[in-house]
Amino acid sequence: MRDLRLTIRSLLRHPGFTAVAIITLMLAIGVNTTIFSVVNAVLLKALPFRDPEQLVSVHRIPSATGFPGIAGYQYLAWKEKSANFEDLAAFSDDNINLTGDGEPERIPYAQVTASLFTTLGVQPVRGRFFLPEEDKPGATNVVVVSEGFWQRRYGRDEKILQQTLTLDNKPYTIVGVMPHSFRFPGEFDIWLPMALDPYKEVHGDFFKLVEVVGRLKPNATLAGAQTELGVLAQQASQQGKEPLPMAAVEVAPLHQQLVAGVRSTVLVLWGAVGLVMLLACVNVASLMVSRTFARQREIAVRAAVGARRWQLIRQLLTESVLIGVTGGALGLLIAVWGTRGIASLVPKGFATSVYDLNNIRLDWRVFAFTLALSVLTGIVFGLAPALTASKPDLIQALRNSRSQGLMSFGLRSFRGWLVVSELALAVVLLLAAGLLVRSFNKLLAIDLGFNKENVLTTRINLPRSVYREDTQTQAFYDDLLQRVKSLPGVQSAGMINHTPLSGFGIIAFTGIEGQPPPREKEPPIGIGSVSSDYFQTMGIPLLSGRTYDARDGADGQKVAIVNQVFANRYFADGNPLGKRVGFGCKEKEGLCRTIVGVVGNIRQESITDEVTPEMYLPFAQMRMNGMTLMVRTSSDPLNLARAVRSEVLAIDKNQPIHDVKTLGQRVDEAVAVSRSLMVLFTAFALLALVLGAVGMYGIVSYSVTQRTHEIGIRMALGARAGNVLGLIMKNGLALVLTGIVIGVGGALLLTRFLTTLLFGVTPTDARTFVVVSLIFFVIAAVASLRATRVEPVIALRYE
Repeated sequence: MRDLRLTIRSLLRHPGFTAVAIITLMLAIGVNTTIFSVVNAVLLKALPFRDPEQLVSVHRIPSATGFPGIAGYQYLAWKEKSANFEDLAAFSDDNINLTGDGEPERIPYAQVTASLFTTLGVQPVRGRFFLPEEDKPGATNVVVVSEGFWQRRYGRDEKILQQTLTLDNKPYTIVGVMPHSFRFPGEFDIWLPMALDPYKEVHGDFFKLVEVVGRLKPNATLAGAQTELGVLAQQASQQGKEPLPMAAVEVAPLHQQLVAGVRSTVLVLWGAVGLVMLLACVNVASLMVSRTFARQREIAVRAAVGARRWQLIRQLLTESVLIGVTGGALGLLIAVWGTRGIASLVPKGFATSVYDLNNIRLDWRVFAFTLALSVLTGIVFGLAPALTASKPDLIQALRNSRSQGLMSFGLRSFRGWLVVSELALAVVLLLAAGLLVRSFNKLLAIDLGFNKENVLTTRINLPRSVYREDTQTQAFYDDLLQRVKSLPGVQSAGMINHTPLSGFGIIAFTGIEGQPPPREKEPPIGIGSVSSDYFQTMGIPLLSGRTYDARDGADGQKVAIVNQVFANRYFADGNPLGKRVGFGCKEKEGLCRTIVGVVGNIRQESITDEVTPEMYLPFAQMRMNGMTLMVRTSSDPLNLARAVRSEVLAIDKNQPIHDVKTLGQRVDEAVAVSRSLMVLFTAFALLALVLGAVGMYGIVSYSVTQRTHEIGIRMALGARAGNVLGLIMKNGLALVLTGIVIGVGGALLLTRFLTTLLFGVTPTDARTFVVVSLIFFVIAAVASLRATRVEPVIALRYE
């Protein structure tokens, strides 16, 4: 306690040093705690299921030419015959129309097998799960809802069970309520039985694509389970009239699979703030060295009157640990604000069964991490100065002579190497931020192939229980397009079966005139069903041929429009007009569809993916119930959303629209993760720049102060300002060059971890390296200019 009282009095006597040290550590510990909160939420928390270590994901191995998913018949074979699993469950997701009380709405839902809930080992808060007999074709329609849905729609009415929901115009009976904490396979309000038909999955024209989760038996291994599933899938694929397509699968821990998409990004961020923490420690260590130098006479007096070395070390470490703990306590406040900032940067709905980055919480792991980091930080930055200062040269110190061991200027000094360390760490962070900024700018400069300004987009899905016939679907959308085009402020309107920048609604292998079959080894072609004004509304240029018109009805000649990539890949002269393709043709018709136009390429899969071959068919020749309406307006598109909704309800009072966004918002969402990473790294890098600049400026300025008498003599003898500037900058530039060389070397090793986060630039981008290096040369030069303002008369009286 005596050491603590002495420490507090000592720190209060030097408020400037105390404030700078605490603020530095507060910021560094704050950002570290913030990112650790994300690490904790994503990587450290166990799955909220029974015995989560036994749960595995069975997922297809990604392949450019492979089958795009796990077939329902594969799952059924595994469920029946696997010896390595206690249980298996399949699931998929979609959206469904909810009607009844209030305005109709489109809500997401999960379609699951009855075994899902028992496989995961969860319990409902009310009611029960699906019974096995309810998970069969033709069974009674039942539904399980979320606790949030129960709260919003029924006000937690205890009579929720046996209530009826109308989904796609069919009645479903509510049999259970899942707790708030249950988010599998994502944020869903309702779960419906999948009801796979074993016969149709094998012998039908179509089969369902599913995802699979399983619970391994205690003695089963991942490798053994994967081998078994591969053999069973191969056997099942031979059951039909001809071999069925199948996907190669991998068995991996469920937690690992659920966080796979963000794991590397989170670890890179944690590494970045770790560098900020090291930089802060070095910066405060430099401050401690300066403070220790100023107190060398005090320390020498204590040693002279009998204080032992370990007592001096304990006193100095008490100071540094107290500063660290105080900085850590204030850093927790920064972390509270920081987690809210992270949540605001993350796209809405960024949640899985493991984490919800829109709602990050600080738990005991975070507090334990902050406490440990604070104490460790105090020891790290305080140990070196304490060890050095605890062995004072009593004679020199008591004479008040200046020690050159700690405070000399250059690569031979302890503080000089502290500054080199600061610069090296700052260079690494600045280079990483610079690369991400350049990458983001390249991302924004991509030619999307369409005009994103002033376009409203919304999804409409007509339930097949109501719109059974193609003519009904055609009539609805024809009427809607006519109504929307007549609205004030609408310039044009069109539609396509998928949403921009979210992948293709349909992919297919198809015969192409002049191309030898089969084509299954090539990537499939994206298929779009479009209205005649779609290209005009999107601003996609027509390169040759024509777009669709009244000639291209259901009874007209079968036609297609392709993009430029399609034309260049499959036709040597790049001219496909008049050539034929086989998609949507009956077997006896052969290649029945004629290419009548070529349009520009657009980014459909994602902004960063290469453009792939795409074929557009007229909606009248490929009618689909689910379409995306695109409306180009003369002003803010969102102002038109209510009018579009009203026109839909005027045609069908039970038909909702959903996913209402501008095309610009969809583009922004596509780059949201890159933007967030750029913002975070830039913030970390600016903090590193400030800390590095302060350290650099401080040591160069101190050198000028140390050598003021010498500088005065030189200037009195006729030395010019340039000579003095060169004298000071010689050592300063040596520090800068050393720091930059070490930093660049470290960056070359570390920025390779950014490869997956970069677009259009390499981790060794020369321009970024040069700009960052120049920043620190400028800082050294600015600090050195102080020497040229020394007055010889004043300098000669110095000391």
